[in-house]
Amino acid sequence: MNVKKQLLSIITYHWFTEPMFNIGDKSLSLLDILIKIGWLLLVIGLTRAFKTFLKRRLLVRLGIDESNREVISIMIGYGLGSFTFLLVLQTIGLNLASFAVIAGGLGVGIGFGLQEVTKNFVSGMILLVEGTLKSGDYIEFDGLIGYIK
Repeated sequence: MNVKKQLLSIITYHWFTEPMFNIGDKSLSLLDILIKIGWLLLVIGLTRAFKTFLKRRLLVRLGIDESNREVISIMIGYGLGSFTFLLVLQTIGLNLASFAVIAGGLGVGIGFGLQEVTKNFVSGMILLVEGTLKSGDYIEFDGLIGYIK
């Protein structure tokens, strides 16, 4: 019975550690992929937690008003999330120089395809930075009434 367990653990270990494919000069196994996915999920969780900490704790103690807290936490969250995502991609072995060229080309195509979404995102960021509308403001637009969150 003990031999069967050892054999099963060896086969399982081999299955998880056997290289599946290569990216650049690195071989990736199933275990490597699962670890990278775990790192990405950890990065997402930590970024969200840090953003919430900024918005609800640190920036409140610094006396920054609600709308500016929102702007600062969003900008830092996007920046930190992007940086750590690129860092994880670098550890996988992706060449970010070639990735930048591909991302630039895709950015143009996606920009045309998602023009309306991109325009709304940029407009929202401009509104947050300018401070013309703030979180907590009461508004009425086109028959809709509510508070800005």
